[in-house]
Amino acid sequence: MRFIKRQTTDNLNIDWHAFYRNVFALIIPMALQNLINVGVTSADVIMLGRVGENALSGVSLANQVYFILSLIPARFSVAVLFVVACFVSVAMGTSVGTITLITPIAVSVSKASGFDMALCIGSVMGGSMFGDNLSFISDTTIAACNGQGCQMKDKFRENFGIALPAAIATLVLILVLSFQTDIAGRVS
Repeated sequence: MRFIKRQTTDNLNIDWHAFYRNVFALIIPMALQNLINVGVTSADVIMLGRVGENALSGVSLANQVYFILSLIPARFSVAVLFVVACFVSVAMGTSVGTITLITPIAVSVSKASGFDMALCIGSVMGGSMFGDNLSFISDTTIAACNGQGCQMKDKFRENFGIALPAAIATLVLILVLSFQTDIAGRVS
């Protein structure tokens, strides 16, 4: 019976000091960047805490959009604006509120990246209309259901069959236009 000698770190000849120095050289800038993000968000919360919870929730939502935009390549930022506007509008139940909330971010994306401002704002408006059309808490959904005497789930099912293909076509068009645009900078 042969015994296999267990491999230990002593046999690998690794310079652990250099390894950890390189790891920390990568980790420390990332940690500091995230710490700055958290600090700015916390400052927003502290400053807006006295204004009211509506302003606080709006700033929190806007910070989440900026966080998502910081994670993706700038080439996809207009498509992300569209998708985020879809989800925010479904959650809020208002297209106008979503447009009011995300349009300043779209303007910043346009200025920072070089995308046409009309494309950025149009993607926000399109996503907002899609989400408002499918939201259960939208005033138009409630009025339509009460006026027609139908259930909300039935209206949602019918609207989903109409709105989803339109949203997919819009997203494809936004991606095609985004890839044809020469972008100047990065979204940060």
